[in-house]
Amino acid sequence: MAPAWKRLGQPFNPADETEVRLVLTPPAVLAGVVVDEANKPVANAEVSVAKAVREISPEDGARSFNYFTGKLAHDCFAAHTDAAGRFRIENFPTNATATLAVQSPGKALRQSPQDSGVFDSLPYRAGQEDIKLVVEPAGSIEGKIIAEGSNQPPRSRS
Repeated sequence: MAPAWKRLGQPFNPADETEVRLVLTPPAVLAGVVVDEANKPVANAEVSVAKAVREISPEDGARSFNYFTGKLAHDCFAAHTDAAGRFRIENFPTNATATLAVQSPGKALRQSPQDSGVFDSLPYRAGQEDIKLVVEPAGSIEGKIIAEGSNQPPRSRS
């Protein structure tokens, strides 16, 4: 079964008398390819879930959403690309959608408009195996810090 998580705002306290119900679903995959700006495969890139959202439809018919982000999402759902740039993240909940992150030295993930999807419609869905992530050269910022009006580095305070 795939992991399940509780709705935000519902603290877990085992001493409570209320019942916490987690619904497990069969596992699904998120799979595809990572390529560079020239459409060449990127080997050994780490692909991970940056944010996952799942819809919950309780018995009363009200629609609600759970989300899962940060280090925990990364640690639960990640994979490395093979020599052909292909990745496969296993054990993703079938009732969830995600945004993905890519880490590769000197590269940054090209963001597309759908990557910043609204809360309940993230761009990648459980079971999707045709994901194409494009990375491009990462930028850098260089400069010199100077004290105002002196063109000299600031003095350190001891």
